[in-house]
Amino acid sequence: MPPSSGRPNALSPAEFMSRLQAIWPFAGREPETTAIEDLFDVAGQSAVFLIGPAGVGKTRLASELRRRAEERGIATLRVIGTATAAGVPFAAVAHLLPDPIIGAIDGPIARDAANEAALLVRVVQSSVREHAPGGVLLFVDDAHLLDSMSATVISALISNRDALVVATMRSGEDVPDALAAGLRSGESVRVDIGEIANAEIAVLLSTVLGGPMEHAALASLSVHAAGSMLYLRELVLGAVRSGSLVMVEGVWTLVGALTPSSRLREVLAARLTNVSAGDQQAIALLAVAGRLSLETLEMLAGDADLIGLEESGLFSVLDPVGAVGPLGRRRQPEVVFAHPLFGEEVLRRISKLRLRSLRIELANALEVLQSGAEDLLRVAVLRLDAGAGGDPLALERGARLARYAHDFVLTAKLAQAAFDEQPSAALGLVLGEALYETGRFDESVAVLRSSLARTGDEREIAEVGGQLLTALFWGLADDRATEVVVEDLSTRLTRPECIGALFAHRASLATFGGNPALGIQLLDYLPSLDDPVAFCQISVTRSMALTLVGRSAEGLADADRALSMYADCQQPMLLPHPSIHAANGAFALLHAGSPDEALSRARAAYDHASADGVVVSLVWCQLVAGDACLTRGRGVEALRHFETALGDAMRGQFRGQVSMAWAGIATARARLGDSNGAQVAMARSDAETSRIGSFELNVCAARAAVLAGTGDFGSACAELRRGVDAAASGGSVIGEAWMLHELVRLGMFVSAAPGLRVLAAGCENALIHARSFHASALVADDAEQLDECSARFGDLGVRVLAAEASLHASGSFRRRGDARRANASAHRAAEILAETDLVPLPDLSGASIPTPLTSREREVAYLAAAGVSNREISERLFLSARTVENHLSKVFVKLGISARQELRDSLHE
Repeated sequence: MPPSSGRPNALSPAEFMSRLQAIWPFAGREPETTAIEDLFDVAGQSAVFLIGPAGVGKTRLASELRRRAEERGIATLRVIGTATAAGVPFAAVAHLLPDPIIGAIDGPIARDAANEAALLVRVVQSSVREHAPGGVLLFVDDAHLLDSMSATVISALISNRDALVVATMRSGEDVPDALAAGLRSGESVRVDIGEIANAEIAVLLSTVLGGPMEHAALASLSVHAAGSMLYLRELVLGAVRSGSLVMVEGVWTLVGALTPSSRLREVLAARLTNVSAGDQQAIALLAVAGRLSLETLEMLAGDADLIGLEESGLFSVLDPVGAVGPLGRRRQPEVVFAHPLFGEEVLRRISKLRLRSLRIELANALEVLQSGAEDLLRVAVLRLDAGAGGDPLALERGARLARYAHDFVLTAKLAQAAFDEQPSAALGLVLGEALYETGRFDESVAVLRSSLARTGDEREIAEVGGQLLTALFWGLADDRATEVVVEDLSTRLTRPECIGALFAHRASLATFGGNPALGIQLLDYLPSLDDPVAFCQISVTRSMALTLVGRSAEGLADADRALSMYADCQQPMLLPHPSIHAANGAFALLHAGSPDEALSRARAAYDHASADGVVVSLVWCQLVAGDACLTRGRGVEALRHFETALGDAMRGQFRGQVSMAWAGIATARARLGDSNGAQVAMARSDAETSRIGSFELNVCAARAAVLAGTGDFGSACAELRRGVDAAASGGSVIGEAWMLHELVRLGMFVSAAPGLRVLAAGCENALIHARSFHASALVADDAEQLDECSARFGDLGVRVLAAEASLHASGSFRRRGDARRANASAHRAAEILAETDLVPLPDLSGASIPTPLTSREREVAYLAAAGVSNREISERLFLSARTVENHLSKVFVKLGISARQELRDSLHE
């Protein structure tokens, strides 16, 4: 019967991954969970069955558990099920039988045995018990391949608790009846181990490799591993050993093709041998194409046994999505490799001339059977890869189709080939944008400059010139060259819509250059835009500018509208990826005081950008997510987001974003109490010379956090004051309020409060209002208002600020002599901080989190609060009267009280 019966035990993939960390030879660190008993503690049973698909890591997990058990002096035995011995009785447990067996079966065991089979079962049981009288751990690999009598032996060992059993089984396989009965009854617990998900791969690799991994490497490993732990491990091993995966400036980067280890190649080769010539043709065609319709594969490889290839686990058949394709042809099922590495291994074996021939053959077939735009794109790629060139118009069409799919690498490849044959302004725009999106900024600028000279009308001038401005400003950070292009375009554009486009670009330069107030003024000159393309283009700037000047609700609405209108856009060129709008919405939510929703949106936007490989959006999403985590009090989680952002920014060569990512890492480490790590990261951020305009405040706040972490509060305050001035000069209300409140947190509330009041009066931003309220309450030393402020911050999800406000309230209560309420506020701060991993900034109001009562102090305190005398307490607890008095003295100090009468209320708080 299949192993789906039995009581499942919830072991999350993350928990499973933590147990597997030690199997990586270059990890050099222990997993979070190390004890073999953990598997049994949860279940309370004497057997655990690890069940999952092939390659997920069941055997390696069991082997690691066995190694750890042996290191602790626990006796272990091992049984292995094999297909060749599955029909031989007792084959798997034969090594557990004593030698000679005749001598072992003399006596009571033989007389009580009903038959020979039962006798041998009893003999093995006796042998296992004698192997380790104190208990033994028995590991059973591939339990689904055990012969029936060996399975009976294992079942008996489990039932009689002669051993603790850890067994592995492949999901979907039949299980011997003797073991299936234990799974059904709950006598054995099962742990279903699924394929590793991409999110867990990211966490695992950053842990075992000791650093973040850039997105391209992570995406490639995830695709090639396809959920298999075995394949992932061997891919990483092969890539590290071959030098394809290397650490560049602290980030693991893929600098060459993935190189599977020799072991993995042997595994793949074993699956691809002993196939017919017809099957080999089908396998080769599918490897070149990646996927093919069933109709195409049958036409090109008619002699292949496609049914046999599917049943052998090499091919998979995907059902069509929709009955009819875009050209009216009925959709066919598609054939793909069951695992992408099969195709990679086949391609490695194909000679260059045969590979060229296969590409041309496929291109010809797809031209005949094409079912839509995707096939046109594949034909262009196949002909180009075959060295057959191609019609420049077909290549340009393919480049535009790739741009629709946000595949900028392929767009650049096809557009470059077409541009070399037949350059034009329109094609140069496609190529220039793709080169920019893939981090090739110098090439992008060169192509766009030459294309600007080829423009024929104002619309082309505005489009090509606008993309050139983007490449100069964001890519090369060349402000002077950017201004020269702006001046040139100003003299060449006369049509209202083209002038409007230039105004939009100038607004973008102003907003992201550090002057969002000017950006808003420029955008206000533009008419109301109903055209989806124009609105989506401008919204990237407008939603950000609105948020920065304190109009976060409008910024969110603008981003959401652009996201909803994106689906109506028929023109992909020069349109920002929708994940940019989603990330801008997350940014608005974060600075409006909704970090939980901001984090959720940023992660969803990242997944979208990741699917399309849009690097600039990937970094932006991770930076917003990191800031949201810091706001929520999750420093370790924030650090992971910033490290991921760093890897992606370095791959895309966005130096400004590299600086921001390092600043985020510095902030997270400072707030986690890692002063040395924070200083190192801050130095890396400061080493970047590229300016980042409005986001220079992130770097400013990071420097202040690092300085405060070293105790240099004077320099930290000076840094924040520079941030206040920079934000005010550019009209960044959000930034100015942030910098002022950071000064409040360092004790500069008297000087910061007036500015915060002015900012709060001019906007509806809930977070700015809470910050202003906090500063004013500190100036007034109003304990009740500080408690209310803590509640406001808590409602907004700003947990660390809520804890700090409670600490301030505690200090204020204590100064007025209200020890009980002071203690209550301090305890609230402690409860909030217990849910975070960040260290609060030093409280300058005199408050402190009280030391908790010991268990003995608590016993004495509750008895005293109930009216029990010291003598009675000493008798009940078998303590001397002097000891009781000492305990009560400590209780009074910790609770901030001076008499027994206050105990009841204080203990209640």
